Amino acid sequence: MAALGNPTLAAERVPCATTVRSWVLRLGYAQLTRPLSHDHRWAWLVDHTIQIGSQKLLAIVGVVLDHAPFGVRPLERADLHLVDLVPMDTSNHARVDAALQRAVARTGPPRQIVSDGATDLCKGIQDFRARHPDTLGVPDVAHHVANLLKHYWEADPQWTAFVGRMTATAATLRQTRAAHLVAPKLRAKARYMSVATFVRFGRLVAAKLRAATPDPEVVTHYGWVAAYADALTVWHEQHALVQATLRIVRVEGCSPAPRHSWTTSGLASPSPTTRPPSGCGIGCGRTSTGGAGPPTRVSG
Repeated sequence: MAALGNPTLAAERVPCATTVRSWVLRLGYAQLTRPLSHDHRWAWLVDHTIQIGSQKLLAIVGVVLDHAPFGVRPLERADLHLVDLVPMDTSNHARVDAALQRAVARTGPPRQIVSDGATDLCKGIQDFRARHPDTLGVPDVAHHVANLLKHYWEADPQWTAFVGRMTATAATLRQTRAAHLVAPKLRAKARYMSVATFVRFGRLVAAKLRAATPDPEVVTHYGWVAAYADALTVWHEQHALVQATLRIVRVEGCSPAPRHSWTTSGLASPSPTTRPPSGCGIGCGRTSTGGAGPPTRVSG
């Protein structure tokens, strides 16, 4: 501790990179091999993480549902336990199923498995549940509601036209004096998980066009946005609904109870743009129980 108050001594005592790497590996090995309780209900969060060369790592992270802070806060890193890390050259349902089955030795069969909906993961979880019918398969709420936005918006001709006009306008503005007016670019992957900035930009432009003396440059390049003002309001409301869904499910979990939260979220209304759409992830604990007994609160 004395070294902390003396910059010279602190610099001399900083471990080399090899030492740091060695300790990180030791800590990781300890996490992968330490005993985990079989006496609690577990939820597993399953996803492919970083790619190392040609291999991807299938991460299985566990949450003790009996200790989860439902109704208090979202999950934090301290709530998570590393169950397994499985390197895979190629991933398919058989390999995912085998990895899940191997992880049973660490925690026992889980009450719930959460994934992002990737085909190999979903099919692997389905195969695993055939042997463990008391395990729920639940979609990750963030990906689930993003897929709902994609389903509704890509079927909306106005959305397709709006995105196309924004893309064309951006192409004419790049490397010009008006380049500062270029709209945020929609990501190619996970587009509907990061669409908020794009919609916000459209609403900002529409508001500037309604000003008493709008900026001539904005009028020149984005005057056409005025025709989408009503649609932008609808898209904003729908995205706000998605964000409310995320906030509620991340704190409350999935169960029949969160439906009550819509009455206090400020978004419940008879408008079709803010009515919780069917299958939005609210109440999925009730609809996913299958043969697992009465509804229980699970992670989303």
